[in-house]
Amino acid sequence: VKSSHLRPDQIVFEIVESDQVKDVEHLKEILRFYRQHGFSVALDDLGSGYGSLNLLHQIRPDFVKLDMQLIRNVHQENYKGAIVAKTLELAHQLQVKTIAEGIETPEELSWLQDHGVDLVQGFLFGKPAALPQQVVQIGA
Repeated sequence: VKSSHLRPDQIVFEIVESDQVKDVEHLKEILRFYRQHGFSVALDDLGSGYGSLNLLHQIRPDFVKLDMQLIRNVHQENYKGAIVAKTLELAHQLQVKTIAEGIETPEELSWLQDHGVDLVQGFLFGKPAALPQQVVQIGA
C-alpha cells in the first residue's frame, strides 16, 4: 500500500460469489484481518451463483456488485426488475453499498437510479482500459 500511495480505505477486496467458497470460516478470518487494517470488502457477481444470500450474511460485505445478467434489460423484464429492486432494498437495509455491473443502455441506468443503486459500471460509461479515461459522476 505504501509504494502505491493509496490509503487502505481506498482499496476494496472482492470476493467472487460465483467461485465456491469451501472454508467460510477461514475466509471470514482473512476478511477480519483486512478490515482491521482499514480495507473494505465487496461481494462480486451477486446473483450469479447459488450461495448468494448465504455468503451475503456470512461475510457481511461493505459492497455488493449485482451481476450483469441481472442488470441486462432490467427495465423491460418485470420478473428481473422485482428481483433487482428487492436486492437493492435489502442491501440498503443492511447498509451495504450497491454496484450495478454491465450497464449498457441509458434505460438500464435510469431504472437503476430510480431504484436507488449507489454505484454503476459498464460499457455505457467506457470500455475497459489500462488507465481510466475519465471519472464520470452520474446524478450528483
